[in-house]
Amino acid sequence: MLKLAVFPYEPYVVIEPRGIDSYSYMGSEMKILETFSQYVNASISPVINQADYWGEIWNNWSGSGLMGNLVEDKADIGAAALYTWEFAYEYLDLSKPTVRTGITCLVPAPKLSAGWLTPFRVYSLEAWMALIGTLALSFLALYALNKLQISVKPQLKSKHHINQLKGKLLSKTLMSVSKPFVMQSITNKEMAQGNLAKYLMGLVFLSTLVLSTTFDSGLATIMTVPRYDNPINTIEELAESGLSWGGTQDAWILSINNSLEPNLMKLVARFVAHSEANLRKYSLGDQFAFGVERLPNDNYAIGAYIKEDVIQNYHLMTQDIYWEMCVVMMRKSSVLLTEVDKFVLRVFEAGLISYWQNEAINLYA
Repeated sequence: MLKLAVFPYEPYVVIEPRGIDSYSYMGSEMKILETFSQYVNASISPVINQADYWGEIWNNWSGSGLMGNLVEDKADIGAAALYTWEFAYEYLDLSKPTVRTGITCLVPAPKLSAGWLTPFRVYSLEAWMALIGTLALSFLALYALNKLQISVKPQLKSKHHINQLKGKLLSKTLMSVSKPFVMQSITNKEMAQGNLAKYLMGLVFLSTLVLSTTFDSGLATIMTVPRYDNPINTIEELAESGLSWGGTQDAWILSINNSLEPNLMKLVARFVAHSEANLRKYSLGDQFAFGVERLPNDNYAIGAYIKEDVIQNYHLMTQDIYWEMCVVMMRKSSVLLTEVDKFVLRVFEAGLISYWQNEAINLYA
């Protein structure tokens, strides 16, 4: 008899009671173990520790959860999204990989941007600064040129007349520069005099032609595609958001615990392990992110605490935090390792692992 260390975790392991000491098995890794037992002509008995999930291994060769059952010889073979953890290899044997999985997060869905901000999102901050700088330089250059022309005009003998012109110069220059940028025509009185001033105004007109075209195109784009405030799609954005994230156990961060990458260090520090009841409470709010697994064929492994009534409030990150390979684990120096490796490679090559995974998702999702 093969004793299987497992716990229910869709779509890897699905166990349904069918009577006294009788179970129905489903899921990609549970079917690997069940089919392997048939291959070696052995019966199976599940050893389930639902409370401790993946568990821990301690230095005295004891432990808790699934891995504890293996290291203490309470089970012969185990699987349920077990990764290639370095610390586990000191105590257990790891099989060939069964499937690749990416760890990402369900984060609170971003909110639509305020409508009055829409025109300001046409350009980036740098582009707006360049636009303001262009306006300011045009204004200063035209103002200085007009002021110089007034001062050197020989026909202006009256000091009072010169002061009147200088008083109107500021508003005239401001209107001459700003009107083209808002697609308004300039009157003859507002038009700058002199060849040099006309060349300068020609540059202003060319600038406004380019800017108005790009602004119209950009505005049409953002009016078509909704814009959201601070969406979280990458590791950097999650790290900078300040959100805490978590799961049922710190097994979610075992693969990146010793990482020296700054963003991963921030995420490890903000990871919190909670019970399913507490995670369910957090899911009703919008200040917490949840670890999920991105599997092949656009499938996902999501905790049971994420229910249909809250899923619309969350958004799936497009980037994985990290990725891992799932394995089957056995006690150290197990005689089963060689046969398990051969069997895993054969069922993977035949596409059975993907088939069993899709089957479990279609039946239990």
